[in-house]
Amino acid sequence: MNVPVLLAGLAHETNSFSSVPTDRAAFEAWTLSEGPALLEACRGTNTEIGGMIAGAERAGLVPVPALFGAALPAAPMSAALFSELLDRIADHAARAGGVGGALLALHGAMAVDGVPDADAVVVERVRAAIGPDRPVIATFDLHANLSPRLVAAADMLIGYRTNPHVDMGARGEEAAMRLAERLGGARWHRAFRKLPLVSVSQTQVTADEPMRTIMRERDAAIAELGLLGACVAVGYPYADVPQLGMSVLTYAAHAKAAEAGADRLARAIWTRRAEFVPELVGVAVAIERAAELTRRARGPAILVDVADNIGGGTPGDGTVALAGLLAAGAEGAAVVLCDPVAARRAQALGVGARFVGPVGARSDRLHGDPVALDGTVTFAGTVAYRREGPWMTGQAANLGVVARVDVGGVHVVLTETRVLPYDTQHLAAVGLDPQRLRMIVVKAAAGWRTPFEAMMSGCFYLDTPGAHAPDLSRFPFRARPRPLYPLEREAAWPGADEAPRAEVA
Repeated sequence: MNVPVLLAGLAHETNSFSSVPTDRAAFEAWTLSEGPALLEACRGTNTEIGGMIAGAERAGLVPVPALFGAALPAAPMSAALFSELLDRIADHAARAGGVGGALLALHGAMAVDGVPDADAVVVERVRAAIGPDRPVIATFDLHANLSPRLVAAADMLIGYRTNPHVDMGARGEEAAMRLAERLGGARWHRAFRKLPLVSVSQTQVTADEPMRTIMRERDAAIAELGLLGACVAVGYPYADVPQLGMSVLTYAAHAKAAEAGADRLARAIWTRRAEFVPELVGVAVAIERAAELTRRARGPAILVDVADNIGGGTPGDGTVALAGLLAAGAEGAAVVLCDPVAARRAQALGVGARFVGPVGARSDRLHGDPVALDGTVTFAGTVAYRREGPWMTGQAANLGVVARVDVGGVHVVLTETRVLPYDTQHLAAVGLDPQRLRMIVVKAAAGWRTPFEAMMSGCFYLDTPGAHAPDLSRFPFRARPRPLYPLEREAAWPGADEAPRAEVA
């Protein structure tokens, strides 16, 4: 086929309540590549762009790299930065001198100051740059807040099927395959259902109920109805936008099949809506239960600090769990805090020195107050590596200056940058064997399961405060739709009784 296709994207999961800025430095620290450097950085990685490169070349397409930018979840970016990045993608498209179509890597929950449906704007701008008759296929995160505008903007949207997200590369390959089919003359119909339902991260794991059964229903609908694709977007609940909430998107060669598939999956979700309300445990109770559990079973107990989920836009310096561990005199416990001031100070003191001073809560007071440490520095240095686990395989992780301070049986790891606990390498780097620990605090929602689930003795989701707190009633939403279950228990979906018409033609 040998058709040139644009390769680009902007991906950001935006937390409207985060105190962490999303500026140019945030993109540069995570991912900001363009031109040939984009191919070099992503080729062979388990990412959407990596999968798109592999899939395009396999399908006889020639990827023309524009720009891909991604930043860790945080507050909305400025309209000026958003416009700058979009302009750079459009400039690459113009310099390419004509392409057959475009492959885009999006998130689906990106919000920009004054631009609540930013993902749709990206697709629209790219389509305008390459020509309105050229197909655009885009991937999106399982946590997307899809809108009718975004669905209408792309020829096809392909969402992740797993949470934790271990299929990003596969979805990128699928996108390339669909673009090749579109360029070969294939056409399809789509159907979209938006539900008045919002869910939080710990209820969105695809290996757990209710998502396990829902995703099985998705597979069954594809097989029985002959769907070309079916996406369940669970939504990102901390984005205060009009399109907040769960949705279903299907594609098929025949309109009736797409409609039937969308209705079937939407009903499967709606009938189990009560199961999306999380169960939480107080910190003191969780520590007590974890201590008892690890006396009887092998492997660490995982204390999930969902409210300070770095992968959801929080600063990663929340101290409530740390304070609880110290108060309980916990043994064999590890907690990671993003505190560049304390990390550098511990490094200056050196290994073996006594560290006395406050740590944590540098960004705000939403996630607790500073905690006074009096311990021994057991590691100090810089840490960087490439992820070896199944999630984001091959991606560079730069922790900056890292120090470990031991206070009795509590190991406090202080880092210069926010650390996603999507692997165990950050613990091994400071001399900790996670399998020999009794308790590990993870500042995450679901991604921690990939490296820790197989070794753990059990897990406890903590009821802590923060910008990613699982109790959504704590947040001052202004733009979200109303009613939304479970914030408004009276929320109703008409399709529960009869199939609605497709919202996107």
